[in-house]
Amino acid sequence: MSFSATPSWGSPIYQDGVFTSPVPAGLPVGASPIPSVTIISSGTTSYNPEYTLTQANICSRTSYAPTALNTLHPDFSSLNSSYTGPNFYLVAEGERQDIGGGLVKWNMIWSAVPASWNEWETYTYSFIGLLGITLTSGSNSYVWPGRNRISRKVNSRVQHDYFLVNPALSSDSPPVYASPGNIPRIWAMPYCGQVTWSGTIYGGIVLPLNTLTSVDCIPSWGASGSSLTTNPPGYEAMIQNAVTYGWGTGSIVTNLVILTSQIQNPIDMTNSVFGGQIPVEDAQLKRFHGNIYERVSRYVLAA
Repeated sequence: MSFSATPSWGSPIYQDGVFTSPVPAGLPVGASPIPSVTIISSGTTSYNPEYTLTQANICSRTSYAPTALNTLHPDFSSLNSSYTGPNFYLVAEGERQDIGGGLVKWNMIWSAVPASWNEWETYTYSFIGLLGITLTSGSNSYVWPGRNRISRKVNSRVQHDYFLVNPALSSDSPPVYASPGNIPRIWAMPYCGQVTWSGTIYGGIVLPLNTLTSVDCIPSWGASGSSLTTNPPGYEAMIQNAVTYGWGTGSIVTNLVILTSQIQNPIDMTNSVFGGQIPVEDAQLKRFHGNIYERVSRYVLAA
């Protein structure tokens, strides 16, 4: 909202400077809203990284106008050819204070888009039960033992990701999005069973949306033909991955392909990739600063 009116105060006769636009009135003071963390993208430890700058500005009261969010800092951004580092965007402006002489003073707050980082917490997860089966071939048989669903208190990895929103965009340009609602969602993992019978795959999942994001779901068991296979491509493969890679790179459940031409959205067991880290909660999205948003997701190792 903007307004204009004839001021009831007089204009100063003399001024030491021109204050028709904001002028810095102090150094940019850094803050570290995120603790010392290991940055996911580089694997390096950053000690209390400064992601926020606060700087006082002054200008005449009659010339003051709000500055648009996402405005680049004149020094700490690509606007400064000698600067190396992340861009700092305007995320908020503080209240104006009268400092005399027809001038007002206020803080402008700038923030960079933080790098993704992990926190670690204990978490109780209810692990899926497994179906026990007996395979018979001639006089030979093999028993695959099952188990009931079991709750365990385990270590969990809490991942924090950050995204810049620019409402001026006509379409998304990741990692910048035109709307917070377009930021990719991560769903808690549901379970399903499916079987191929006479060339048709039965079973599958009920999708929360018409399309999948990076992590959505996984089958609890796989099957081929009229009998179950001895190499289960579902949850057991996730356990094998968790044992092999642990929290290592590449072990998150990714690239799950849905066969939309089949019945009930079954999963393409050939082209999907099963990782050992389970998304155990629907990810939460919240505002970090201004038009920068934070997505928090939680994972445990398959067991």
